[in-house]
Amino acid sequence: MSSSPLKLMELIYFRDYDDLKTAVDSYLTEYSWDEFCGLLAYNTWDRVQEEIGFRKNSPYGKVRDALVYLLGLRPTSGIDCNMIETFRNLDSKTVDDLRDEAALIAMKQLREQIQRNTYFMDVEKMAASQYAILVEEVIEARKKEVESLSASADLTDILATYYGFKVLTTGVLLEPPDKLWRSTYTFYIRTPKNPDGITETAADAFDKLCDMLDRDIDLSKDYQTLGSNRKIKKKCSEEMAQLLRNIITMAFYRAHDYRRRSMLALAESGDSRAVPFLHLKAQTVREKNEKYLVMALRDIGHPASFDILKDYLSHEKWRLREIALEAMGMYSCEEASIIILNRLDSNKVSYQRGALSALGYRKREVSVENIKPYLSNPKYMAQALRALTNIGPEGKQAVLDEKETIWDRAIKSTRMNAVLLGLKSDEVLRPLFSDYPLDRIVPFLKVRSSYRYKEFKNAIEILVDLGPRGEEAIRENIDSIWKSIAEYRNPPKLVDFVSKNIDRNVLFLQNPAATCKGLTSIAKNYEEERIRRYWCVDRRKNERIRTYAYQKLRQLFRWLPQGLKEDEIAGLAECLDQSDLESNEARRVLADLRRANKDLFFRSYSQTSLEDF
Repeated sequence: MSSSPLKLMELIYFRDYDDLKTAVDSYLTEYSWDEFCGLLAYNTWDRVQEEIGFRKNSPYGKVRDALVYLLGLRPTSGIDCNMIETFRNLDSKTVDDLRDEAALIAMKQLREQIQRNTYFMDVEKMAASQYAILVEEVIEARKKEVESLSASADLTDILATYYGFKVLTTGVLLEPPDKLWRSTYTFYIRTPKNPDGITETAADAFDKLCDMLDRDIDLSKDYQTLGSNRKIKKKCSEEMAQLLRNIITMAFYRAHDYRRRSMLALAESGDSRAVPFLHLKAQTVREKNEKYLVMALRDIGHPASFDILKDYLSHEKWRLREIALEAMGMYSCEEASIIILNRLDSNKVSYQRGALSALGYRKREVSVENIKPYLSNPKYMAQALRALTNIGPEGKQAVLDEKETIWDRAIKSTRMNAVLLGLKSDEVLRPLFSDYPLDRIVPFLKVRSSYRYKEFKNAIEILVDLGPRGEEAIRENIDSIWKSIAEYRNPPKLVDFVSKNIDRNVLFLQNPAATCKGLTSIAKNYEEERIRRYWCVDRRKNERIRTYAYQKLRQLFRWLPQGLKEDEIAGLAECLDQSDLESNEARRVLADLRRANKDLFFRSYSQTSLEDF
């Protein structure tokens, strides 16, 4: 079993824990446990995407789950600490010895934690393990939490207890409120308040619990924002508080987009502790959020979710079928392989794309010739590219044979572009980037219509990743870039995007006059006097965009280097004088800029409307 960093992170990502144990034992023959923890810490950061590919980075939740298995902490998977740092100083050279050494640290950590929180602690599993001596302390701590509640405790107090969180969350997930909102906004007013959000089943279950503990608590069904519960934050780590927040939001919040964001956050975390709650949600999920639930189960990739995902393969909606089939790629069992290969031969586009996506996760017994035809079809190209590169050298050669087709498609498809950029660290596929003809990219920096902005963004990303060649092309076309920004429907968003990809000295200072002209064009397009000519009521947005343009103009002049050429100074002065802005507000801003930079504009120019002002 290979113990390379890439292989170790793949095993963690796919939850192949038996093979992971063997690989870690092999790794520890050459390196220390501390070095292994350093590898995990490095690979949980975003920059891992540049090192081992976009789909192989492991979120902290998956790394945590792997450490729980390796250190024998499954009976106490609710342990609340930074797993990498807490158990980093172990000295043993085998996984079995590490478990004995980690047990002492875990016991001490759990005794301290029980006084704060007992979320996710399974007393039944603890009772059958060496941590059985802590079971009584856990039960007693949970009883005290409820007993300390006042008769008029609000829902935030109740959810801060283990029993309150478990009973109410489970009850609401199994029987959600009848009415859910489409959005968090109603007539432009944010309304997170949820009248009668606690269902009768959940309320009755909590009342029975209070009767058992001889408590009388008046549970209010009317609640507001719960996800940022400060009482929960005080009792647990930031990582666990975020996990609890997303589970509570998914269960209690009545707006669809709140629930959607929480499911996507749980998917991004990769934490298996959320899986039981997602399974409960699967029983009552509404149509609008069903896609995000399946995506969460796919990204976490827990073995317990296999049967639920398999049921979605026959769903009436093609998008859900495709996501569920892609999720089969996370599993190594023979049944998953049979499902994927059978669907690849189907006549349905959703099955074919889902099967190709699944083949991009694990290596399966499939020939290059079966996949290569899909690479020339725009419907399947992104998925086929992933599948072929995952096969090995033969598949990568097939990709290089179709590089002309890939170049044409990458600039027009955001998904295809993302897949392509994720392969840039592969030496075999380096010709995809080194041979990329610039004349296929540069024309897309000149946006002529609204639907071309996606291609504009793709062109910027590709040029940046091409290295010096691409950077030179950006410098030569900086005027076109600023013109495209000025014509975009949301210039601040596009400026922020471009700023993340292009160095400030290139974007703002390569041609200061072009930058100044672009920013004044943005201000002109959103002037109040000009907007009034049209039926437009979104004045706050217009004001925000104008303010942003003025702010960037001031920054531009603060960033100007010493020793500007005369033609550059003349270009800036001409832009300020002939910007054709109509509002008094804009004219004042430009006049202030002229006065603040009077030492720069030392030459005399002909009288203009700005000087008259």
